[in-house]
Amino acid sequence: KQELCMTCDKIITPVIGERTETIAFKGEEFTFKAKYAYCPDCGEEFITQESQANNLHAVQDEYRQRHEYLS
Repeated sequence: KQELCMTCDKIITPVIGERTETIAFKGEEFTFKAKYAYCPDCGEEFITQESQANNLHAVQDEYRQRHEYLS
C-alpha cells in the first residue's frame, strides 16, 4: 500500500522493519517485537495503521501471557 511521506513529500511504498521495544502498559513494562514503517527515500520513520495495530496486539499478547489469561 502506498503512502505519502510527510518529510520528503513523495508517494512511496513504506518499508516495514522490526525492532525490540519496551513500553509501559497497564502499569507494567513489556518488551516485544515492534513493527515500524520508514520511507525508502529519506529514511523517515512513521506509523501506519497496520504497524500500530500490530504493536498493540503484540503488547496485549505479552500481557495475557504474563497473567496467564486466555488469548
